[in-house]
Amino acid sequence: MFLSKLQLFHKIPLEYSEEFKVQKFEQNNFRILIISIFLVFEQAFYGLFVTPHDDILHMIYFGTAFIMLIFSVISLYFYYNKTDKISLLHKLYESSIGFCGLTIAIFRTAMAQNHVFNLPTVYVAVIYGLAVVFYYGYLQSFIIYFYGALLLIIILPVYQPTLQVSSYIADAVSNIIIAWLVSMFIYRKFVREFLAKKIIENKNEKLEKINKKLQKMSNIDTLTGIYNRGKIEEILNSVYSEAQRYKKSFQSF
Repeated sequence: MFLSKLQLFHKIPLEYSEEFKVQKFEQNNFRILIISIFLVFEQAFYGLFVTPHDDILHMIYFGTAFIMLIFSVISLYFYYNKTDKISLLHKLYESSIGFCGLTIAIFRTAMAQNHVFNLPTVYVAVIYGLAVVFYYGYLQSFIIYFYGALLLIIILPVYQPTLQVSSYIADAVSNIIIAWLVSMFIYRKFVREFLAKKIIENKNEKLEKINKKLQKMSNIDTLTGIYNRGKIEEILNSVYSEAQRYKKSFQSF
């Protein structure tokens, strides 16, 4: 009920729906582009110079760098090939960075050797980074974060069966819920700013139409329906100036 109220309160009018989707995708795609390019170099650096070559993290770093390289190429394609209609492919790609980031973070979390589980920095950084950086709809973010919590709860016992179950479930679920709430607040703000911008644009268009109408009314004699004296003098002065400038007679105009 709470979710539906939020969506109803911030519902995008049908005439602006496609424009909003395009703007949302372009914003998210640009962020994917910047982050993926950074992670290509950052993960490759860690793989080359920080972790031993026989460590499993060595493979994860290089695997992450390769995946981020793919994201970079796709984002560049979408960046230079603008669209005025968002398809299912665009929506899936927009969400894929979230699923991919959580998957990598969770597997790295599962491979950490702890007897009592505490959420690693990489996991916390990913879930809150997704909330702060990207504009995900309420249901969209819920699906992404629900996937992250479920995957963590399933994967951890497989890699670390000796962990105390209650400790990591409580940490994972509470952080997922907080990150989802943060994501909703930021998306809410994005929608509100979009609607405010459209209201201002509509008001400016109406003012422009009113000004044009007033301008026309000020030049027309209401009784005869023809130009009034002021407008006729303005036209004559303009024609006279043109005649003087080009050394032509009035008959040429």
